[in-house]
Amino acid sequence: MRTPNYIDVTKEYWETRNVVCHLSTSYNNSNVVYACVFNFLNWHPAWWGLQNKDSVVFTDMCRGAVFLPMYYNKGKLIPAGYPVASGYNNVLVLKPDIINTHTIHLTEQEHYLVFRSEKKYKLYYWDKAWKFLGEKTGDANVKEMVFDNIPRNALLLLVPEYSQHKERPFSITDEGKRLWW
Repeated sequence: MRTPNYIDVTKEYWETRNVVCHLSTSYNNSNVVYACVFNFLNWHPAWWGLQNKDSVVFTDMCRGAVFLPMYYNKGKLIPAGYPVASGYNNVLVLKPDIINTHTIHLTEQEHYLVFRSEKKYKLYYWDKAWKFLGEKTGDANVKEMVFDNIPRNALLLLVPEYSQHKERPFSITDEGKRLWW
């Protein structure tokens, strides 16, 4: 993003939309806000926008991804708001509801999630940082893991003990459908 000859060609390859993120915190030293994506268990800046009071617009962002608005200060990224999932048909602000929780069922899904026997799986949700929700252990007969007291409308992350840092965040709809981001 520091290269002056950089041309964004995202819309040439993917469906895009402008993504509006409301900012829950302000930062006086800069009006630049970065759209960060989650890769290798870390948030990485992918694009930027200019802060306009309590929001920012990120232009031509690909659909099917989640973006976290963040400020950059002294070599560190600082969360500026809640993650925004740009789906193919809608946009979701993933602000966790820690009062109205629910039980979720995480079933195996080929190419995305297969439980291994005697391996531990830790579940987290995002609220300005990854917060621990619980841990389960797989066995040969486990095809589904059930977690209780999970905040609704949260960005979730399930990390196995054998992680290669390729886990993808997801959310669970009120109907129990898992959406990968």
